[in-house]
Amino acid sequence: MNPTLLNYESEETKRLIVAAQLMTTYSKDGTLYSVGETYFDFGQGWKWTTILAENNSPAHSYCSTWQALYPRQWEKILKAETPKKLAEIVEDILMEK
Repeated sequence: MNPTLLNYESEETKRLIVAAQLMTTYSKDGTLYSVGETYFDFGQGWKWTTILAENNSPAHSYCSTWQALYPRQWEKILKAETPKKLAEIVEDILMEK
């Protein structure tokens, strides 16, 4: 799979949106997750659509927005075969944080 650019009609983006909603629901520290474009490789100018995290609490004042996924996690989300498997993957990702 190749990193895609934001396209709300694509199945990949729809799956990322569901995963972001689950991540926000499961978040224990008030972090909000959304889908957006960001740099995959800034030096090369490559962008991708991924899940972004945002938390404006004082504990996160050094960086209030960041990429929530590594490419390996992104790929797992897109390959999830069922909604239940997607929820399990999201829970695993949040436990790694």
